[in-house]
Amino acid sequence: MRLVKAIALLACALFATIPAAADTPYLGFDLLNAQGVNQYFTGFYVNQTLGSVFIVSGSSPLLVTHLGVFDMNPDNEPNWDPTNPPNSAYGFNTQHATALFKRSDMSKLGEVIIPAGTAAPIQDEGYRYMPLDEPVVLEPGQTYVIAAWFAPGTGEAGNIDSFYLMGTAPGDVPSTVTTHPDITILDGCFNPNAGDGSTCDAPFVFGMFWGLYAGGANFLVQETVVTEDTSWSRVKSLY
Repeated sequence: MRLVKAIALLACALFATIPAAADTPYLGFDLLNAQGVNQYFTGFYVNQTLGSVFIVSGSSPLLVTHLGVFDMNPDNEPNWDPTNPPNSAYGFNTQHATALFKRSDMSKLGEVIIPAGTAAPIQDEGYRYMPLDEPVVLEPGQTYVIAAWFAPGTGEAGNIDSFYLMGTAPGDVPSTVTTHPDITILDGCFNPNAGDGSTCDAPFVFGMFWGLYAGGANFLVQETVVTEDTSWSRVKSLY
């Protein structure tokens, strides 16, 4: 009887303290209320690699697990301008290479290819993500670049993948934008060299309007959270 009670008490403690992983986006948007505050580009800054410069302003390292690219879709923006509809039925029109770089020497830390179509599911903040082959650790006080390639298009409705314009001046952080609490955006950047979406490479032009291209690429940071483990077999395995 005492053993049963001991196992029950242990189970209660175990269920309350099993750690699990949750992914938090670097950038988040209140897409429903963003119309009229910022813009979605569908045909101007294309055939380029677009990104932003940021610093890890928190005191702890961050573990990046996924890289992503913004995809406008009526499911996450019901007020999308009907004169510029996205290719909602097929997701991305083209594939998108997305990469993380260390700003000091522009060495590439990780890269993914977001496929055309809907194979990568769209998330609440309007991005489609793919996992890195190996997670990337971002160190406190270090500066990094996140960027994604956007293809040219004909300008016809749904032909060009859109991205999000976050701001046009230093410090211009719209109320519809949230950032990870341990990250601060410093600048926008771009690479004007044409590509094909198979890679995302330097060099970049820096010192642009703050945040001009910051909404194109995103990444997920793994956070540790406490959750319940309902596996009785896990408890029994301890004995």
